Amino acid sequence: MNTNNTLFDDTQFIQPGHISSRCRFVDDGDMRFILQDEILVYTYNILDRTAERVSWVMIYENNLATYQQIATAIGKGKRTVQGWVACYRENGLNGLYDAPKCGAPVKVTPAMQKRIVRLRGDRLTYCELAKACSVSISSVRKVLCEHKKTLAANQTEINFNADKADVELNEKIGQPVSETTSKPCPQADSEKPITPKLSPVGKQRYGSYSDKVEDALSADRSLDRI
Repeated sequence: MNTNNTLFDDTQFIQPGHISSRCRFVDDGDMRFILQDEILVYTYNILDRTAERVSWVMIYENNLATYQQIATAIGKGKRTVQGWVACYRENGLNGLYDAPKCGAPVKVTPAMQKRIVRLRGDRLTYCELAKACSVSISSVRKVLCEHKKTLAANQTEINFNADKADVELNEKIGQPVSETTSKPCPQADSEKPITPKLSPVGKQRYGSYSDKVEDALSADRSLDRI
């Protein structure tokens, strides 16, 4: 087959897997890529059992391969693949999830919660997060949902505090002037302009003579004689 005109170049991958005349898969590390007519249609992590079941059930339901072809390609028994399809037809995608295991579930510690949130920021999928943190996909989903609720609550509180501060500021600006500032000071009304008193020198300069000078003038009759 001439692969130069195909839409998917698998020269960089290893372990090509033939399934049927229309379907095959190639692996790259832990990732598996399923091609239909040389077009990529499904991708999943080999360690993700749920994604594996969903992918191969969809291959069968779309009439791209038989039970035996799928079982031979992925190294499973024919009855195993038939059981996947039966569970899907009976319960939908929920029937392809792993059954609950015995024993206490893994407790998600605060440190694990922080790690899940941090890795989610690196655009890891739920399956990759569950594998990296050794927890179930439902636990990852629960942690991320609680984190979103916490962020929303914090944002709401910030907006409420900002609105409250704006209201208090507006009330403070619109408050009438207090009586202490509006009423004039009674002491200011009682005060009158003080007229400066002239000193004795000033009186002598601009007023009448002193008593001694008047007595001396009255005793001097020379002017009268003249």
